[in-house]
Amino acid sequence: MSYFCHDGQYFYSAKDEKYLFHEPFLTFVTEASTNTFDPAFTVSAGTLHWDLGDGSILDSNAFEHTYAEAGNKTVKVYKGTTENINTITQIKIGNDDLVGTLNLSSLGNLGGQFLSFENPNLTSILNPVSSETFIIYAVYDCDITGTLDLSNLTGFGGEALFYLNPNLTQILNPTSSETFTNYQAYSCNLTGTLDLTGLTGLGGWIKLQTNSNLTQILNPTSSTIIYYYDAYDCSLSGTLDVSGLTGLKSIFQVYNNSNLCEIILPDTLSHPIKIFDADDCSLSQTTVDNVLSKLNVFFDASAPVDSLTVDLGGGTNMSPTDGESNADIVNLTSIFSDAEQDLTITIN
Repeated sequence: MSYFCHDGQYFYSAKDEKYLFHEPFLTFVTEASTNTFDPAFTVSAGTLHWDLGDGSILDSNAFEHTYAEAGNKTVKVYKGTTENINTITQIKIGNDDLVGTLNLSSLGNLGGQFLSFENPNLTSILNPVSSETFIIYAVYDCDITGTLDLSNLTGFGGEALFYLNPNLTQILNPTSSETFTNYQAYSCNLTGTLDLTGLTGLGGWIKLQTNSNLTQILNPTSSTIIYYYDAYDCSLSGTLDVSGLTGLKSIFQVYNNSNLCEIILPDTLSHPIKIFDADDCSLSQTTVDNVLSKLNVFFDASAPVDSLTVDLGGGTNMSPTDGESNADIVNLTSIFSDAEQDLTITIN
């Protein structure tokens, strides 16, 4: 077998020489010397051609490769026997020690599963314009820095996992009617306003906690069931309007937002709440009264089958009208006692 060299890269056989003077579909950097490099790409037809940056050349859509030496390697993905760049429909490249920017801007059919999690040196992702439906978009536990722009992914939905990116300050969301089962961006550095209004199928687990510079969340109108709405340990201020989230259910936690004054719930609660925790905020009496009233109305019509914990104490939260003698508290206590379910209500 004969080898030849071009720009410091070694290639073998005549079939590889044809890739030397063609632009690759994708180029990115990995430092996977202490970890198996194991990307898995889904294509509609054909096989991709890879230059792995260490002299290794192969034709495959999914493989495992061990780098013998430390240092950054520039990986190039070529057309191979695929028709064009839009034959790439899914990418799994998690825990592969990616470095710097992953530029996906030319992949117009990207959707399905995009997995690029646990790449601690991955700082940026450039997304394409794509209307394909997503099942999961996972970039958690990386070092995405600044803004993650998803605004051109109009089929965005499923699981959206951005958590544990301590330098991620902004997420630009698209307008999408796809249903979400997860939207998690906790323990980042989201700053200012997070605008979710275009995500009309938002639901599942919404976990935005521990973003100390997050001051406002703009929520959509969505009837999808929400099992968790967590936005505690942030800096939410003024009003949190969740009135359009008619699928609220089970857990609602916004405690430790010392400047949060008002929470606007849906006109009618449609599902049982198990935990409503707004401890250590600055809620007005109107908000406190409204929360207790809506819980009372729901459980008066639907006997509880589980416990309920309501924490409206701490911080500068106002006490409800008539304090512990509040009519809604009295009635809730009776309802839960009759149903032999535990009830805990904490007020200032």
